[in-house]
Amino acid sequence: MMNDKAWITATIAHEATGAVPYNVMLAPPAIARMCAHYGAASAKALPEVLGLPMRFISPHSPKPLYADPDVFGPTVTDEFGVVWSTNYIDRGAPLVYALPEANLTGYTFPDPADPTRFAGIAAWCAEHTAHYTVLMAGALWERATFMRSMEDLLLDVALNREFVEDLLDHLLAHILRTMEIAATLGPFDCYGLSDDYGTQKSLLMSPATWRELIKPRLQQIIALANRQGRQTFLHSCGCVEAVV
Repeated sequence: MMNDKAWITATIAHEATGAVPYNVMLAPPAIARMCAHYGAASAKALPEVLGLPMRFISPHSPKPLYADPDVFGPTVTDEFGVVWSTNYIDRGAPLVYALPEANLTGYTFPDPADPTRFAGIAAWCAEHTAHYTVLMAGALWERATFMRSMEDLLLDVALNREFVEDLLDHLLAHILRTMEIAATLGPFDCYGLSDDYGTQKSLLMSPATWRELIKPRLQQIIALANRQGRQTFLHSCGCVEAVV
């Protein structure tokens, strides 16, 4: 018998635990159906009802992952200045990009030390000490695509590489500062990154370009997590086999 934290920790260490741990992440319509089916009072209660061993939290943003139109209206602007559509079924889509040109002149990045970002995280850490806890620290490439647009950013990789490097460095600094502050708030086990690198058939860029632009910055994030004694979880949609 072991608690959830020990279960995940042992699994990551390649130790036999007798059962494979799993997690379920769903969009709002599926969450509602799961809650109704299993008798969960709310989406927050669903992990307990299902016996899921992992718990996730993110620093507060003006735009949550799923922004309900009844609460936010037809659009919502995130902390990076990107205007998103809202709907009832998914995360929405960028409508107005923060960087219409390949230039950071005049653009101000949000303050990673804004105390409103971390409200409630210390209490959450204390509440979930028996679970394996993941704090989502941010994104590099994915956030850049939201700020610039996927099409323009891919063109920038070819035509404005210095701009892409500069943008990714600023986003890296934002993530690292977030991690430094989060580490002071309470006990948690792991940092999460959400960074989609693939289409359904291949990477969005060549493996060589990924290793030039993304890998060195991921190394800095993971190195900081390691120095803190924490692990790193990387979500990436698409076919990313070429760099795994």
